Amino acid sequence: MLALFMASRAHDDMMYFFGLMVFGFAVLFDFGLIARYVGRPSEHGGADTHTS
Repeated sequence: MLALFMASRAHDDMMYFFGLMVFGFAVLFDFGLIARYVGRPSEHGGADTHTS
């Protein structure tokens, strides 16, 4: 959210670009973390509900 605010309130092109870069990194980082843990077998021995 901070990166989007920075991009929307930017007074020069570099700040706009930096805000969009930070936002893009945050989105990719979050999806990477989600993909890392989705489909992983549960650690407590339960059934894996993810079908591939």
